[in-house]
Amino acid sequence: MATNSTDSAVVCILDDDDSVRESLAALLEPLSIRIFTYSNAQDFLDSLETEAAPDCLITEVDLPGLGGLQLLEQLSKLGHHVPTIFLSRDGNVRTAVHAMRVGAVDFIEKPFINGTLLQNVKKIISARREPSTSK
Repeated sequence: MATNSTDSAVVCILDDDDSVRESLAALLEPLSIRIFTYSNAQDFLDSLETEAAPDCLITEVDLPGLGGLQLLEQLSKLGHHVPTIFLSRDGNVRTAVHAMRVGAVDFIEKPFINGTLLQNVKKIISARREPSTSK
């Protein structure tokens, strides 16, 4: 787990591959955000008992145990609406459509383009951090 400024946005990275988690954390580190990494969905869910939901979740679709799609469905049932970017080793149209239906913001196939992922995270954080003008 890597953390930066306590007043900054929070991004959680969920992937069962250590090298993917580490490379994603390194990619996002210049954004001066708080970054938390998890190797499985249950550890991430357990963290929500003591921490607020993150501003953004980046997760692998295919995880051992509770998969990324099932995790997003469970988060929704628990009342946590977390903007989620799905990563997939074996992306296909059916899975991408399912991901979008359960609330994903984006679906990116591995290997991904760093700039694209970084831009998507920046957009999500900006949208979440803008003060609401409607009452």
